[in-house]
Amino acid sequence: MLKKENLIFLGTLVKPHGIHGDMILKLNNLHSEDIPEMESVFIEIEGLMVPFFISHFSDINQFSLLIKVDDIDSNAKAKKFIGCNIYIIEGILNMPDNLNLKSQELIGYDIIDRKHGNIGKITDFLNITDNPLLKVSAEGKEFMIPVHQNIILKIDNKKKTVFTGIPEGLLDL
Repeated sequence: MLKKENLIFLGTLVKPHGIHGDMILKLNNLHSEDIPEMESVFIEIEGLMVPFFISHFSDINQFSLLIKVDDIDSNAKAKKFIGCNIYIIEGILNMPDNLNLKSQELIGYDIIDRKHGNIGKITDFLNITDNPLLKVSAEGKEFMIPVHQNIILKIDNKKKTVFTGIPEGLLDL
């Protein structure tokens, strides 16, 4: 189950906009230009993180976004979500520009995770369509880590290090 502490607080839904379920999201200590294209968000409903796919969103001003999520298609439905907090997966705001490196460039890099520390070295890159994976070896074990903007937080080419935010349980597989 996804925990709140693994997410970043994006802002609060403050009012509906129009008749088709659009809502105004007041950003929390962020500016609209800091928000990249997103596919989904988590809306906190009675303490639970409920995922919603985004139909579209756009800037209203520097501190607010107009957001439309799937399944909320009327003003009446939108009103039920006013006051709810919206979260995104940690790492989405600072996706590295160099995430699309070639496989050979990452082999030999260390993987440093924000919770687990040094996990090991990248030994291979599996270029699977729509699901590229880093093969990591450490202490006789091998792990597969998805190459995804929500997991790969930063790549430091000088130190040959990849910084990650690996979801809980992924290393247990």
